[in-house]
Formats: sequence, C-alpha cells, structure tokens
Amino acid sequence: MGGYFNGTQLKAYRDIWIEWIQSGGSIGGRVDEQENLDRLLLYLAQQKEKGNSYNMINKRMSAPSYLFKLLNFKDVTKKFIVRQILRSYRKEQARKDRRRPISLSLLNKLFDELRGVCFSGYEENLFKLAFSLAFYGAFRISELVSKDKKGRGGLLLEDIQCFENHLSIYLKFSKTDVFGKGKMITLNRIKESPTCPAKMWGLDPRAIKKVGRWNSERYKLRADVRKDGRQLGFPRKELEISWLGKSGMCWHEVLPNIWDMISVGHFPHILVIHAGGNDLGAYPIKNLIKDMKRDIWELLSSIQGLILVWSEIIPRKVWRYARSHDALNRTRITINREMSHYVRGKGAIVIRHKDIEFQDDLLREDGVHLNKFGLEIFNVGIQEALEKALLVWKKMNS
Repeated sequence: MGGYFNGTQLKAYRDIWIEWIQSGGSIGGRVDEQENLDRLLLYLAQQKEKGNSYNMINKRMSAPSYLFKLLNFKDVTKKFIVRQILRSYRKEQARKDRRRPISLSLLNKLFDELRGVCFSGYEENLFKLAFSLAFYGAFRISELVSKDKKGRGGLLLEDIQCFENHLSIYLKFSKTDVFGKGKMITLNRIKESPTCPAKMWGLDPRAIKKVGRWNSERYKLRADVRKDGRQLGFPRKELEISWLGKSGMCWHEVLPNIWDMISVGHFPHILVIHAGGNDLGAYPIKNLIKDMKRDIWELLSSIQGLILVWSEIIPRKVWRYARSHDALNRTRITINREMSHYVRGKGAIVIRHKDIEFQDDLLREDGVHLNKFGLEIFNVGIQEALEKALLVWKKMNS
C-alpha cells in the first residue's frame, strides 16, 4: 500500500481508520451494508460535534471510502443520505457574502488593472466595453456574452448603434423578457468619464498617415460610419489624417502615391503601410520582397524623422492569382516574416494582426475583404501600433 501513497497521506488515512474502528466500525468478518452506513452516520455526527469544518469532514470521507474498496465492501460514502448530510454541513458553514457592489470608483480601478492582466490591447478594450455596458446598462452576463465559444449569443455588433452622444442597444433576449419581444436601451454619453460606454465604443485620438489597401474606397466608406469618419472622429485642429490608395492597389503604386502626397505639401510624421496582398501570385516572391525592401529603404532615406509602421499582409480564403490558396497563404507568411524582420532592423514598428489569423468568420463572403467585425479588430491593431509610434515621435521631438 505504501507504493500508492506518500508517507503523509498514508499516516492520515491510518489515523482515520483507527477513529473508524474506535467508533464501532468493523474491518473484518461479514458486515451488513446497513450496519456500515449506520456507523458512518455516527462517525459524521462525531466529527461535527468536534467542531470540524465541512471541508475537513468531506476530505476525511476519502479514507473510509478507500477502506471499503480494499475490503470489497459496498462504498456507503456515496449513499444519498451521506451526501445530503455533507451538503447540509456545507450550507451551515456558508460564509456571509462579503462581495462589494461595483461602484464608479471600483470600475475605474478595474479599468486600471486590465492592462496588466490582458494579453493584448484588443482584449483589454473588449473587457472595458463589457464592464462599462454591464455597469451603466445593468446587464446580466448572459445578456452580454455567448454561453460558449462556438455558439452565437449575447450582444452582437449589429445590435449596437453609435451616435454622437449616446448608444442605442437592442437587447434581443432577457431573463425578464417573458414574451421574447426584445427591448431598445439607450445609454447616454457621460462627459469626462473614462468609463463612459459611448466613449468605450469610439476611438482614441491618434496621429496617422495611411497608405495601401486599408485606405481603399471600401475602408473609407467604413470610416464614414463614424462622426467625421475620414478623421476617425478626431478634431482637425488636433490631427490631420491623410488617406491614400485605391481599391486593388498593388505594391508598385505605393511610392508614387506617397511622392504625390509630399509634392502638394503633406509631409507625414507617421506612415502606416498596409499593402502587398494584391501582388501575391502575380510575380515571384523573391522579386516582390526585393522590391519592397528597396522601396522601404528609399522612403526612410528620403524622409528624415519618418516613423514607419509596417502592417503585415492579412490572410484570405481566396487569392486572385492562386492555383493553390493554401500555397499563397504560406507565401504570405514567408513575406510577413522576411519583411517584418527587415523593417524592425530599420527601426519600424510592426503590426502582426494575430487576432485575425485563421479566423475565416472575420472575412466577407468574397473571402478577400474583412467584414465589419474584422475591420474593428484591424482598427485596434492599428491603434496599438500608433500608441507606440506616438511615444517615439514625442521622444524624438521633446
């Protein structure tokens, strides 16, 4: 038996078995099941009289249970009456609920702690939005999120409309909604509150110059959904955002677009490049990487003080020039790895878009462009990179 237990556990079991014998329990001869049950109930009562806690009594049950198995007796510790007695002990011992109701000050503290426990800025923003909606809208967890990872449920993107001074939320299901009619809920903006749900739904001000597929007409239309969409909601006196590019833009068009912008007096401080996806399969990967490196070197050499943000090519289900879509996805990974290593060596910031990798449900039906939820995630990746870029720019100009 010593091979199955460590010394401490064996000693604990032996002590409990001795107690069991002293209370009248038998370990030999022919023993009736009812007799064992009666002895066990008496043992439970004795343990309770000694003032032992529920946790201790419940743990001690493993010793007689193992003893019954050794002696080939029926394990009466699993009997219904035994479990009910243990349950009553647990209820008697139940501690007073010491949880504090969430106040506004506690919500602010929760927001401060999220950065240290979340794996990414995207996850942090999701938690902030969920906490804010739950606090101001008095939502239950079941009303906010899905019951499981795979199933749809909770609030969806299309259930929320963002206006200048409020959010309109359509709650489809509720515990108190007996007839399942749904309910429209309005949450108003709270000025100068970092936990305001309307503010959580918006974007933080960031300086940005963009170029590439992200700035095509499809993405401009998406930005126009927000107030002053081309500025991403930022006041022009604080930031001036330039959008470049076109639908289906290829790599050889990147530099000409940037030079055209500079020729009319727009000199970028931060430049985000998201391009190259439309070139995959059009010509050899070695040539594409060579052209990309050459153009990046020319940009950084020509524009002094430029902070470059490199946005990796995101996955697709469908590639224009593909004989094998899987093969082009592998090519995409190779280009991302090679270019990210190169631009980091030049001091650039890289956006990996990890939250979009292998997420087919973030693509539109065409298998190429991101849907509106995918675009929101893409935006968060841009924001995280710009936070870093803005810090670098401030240090350079302080």
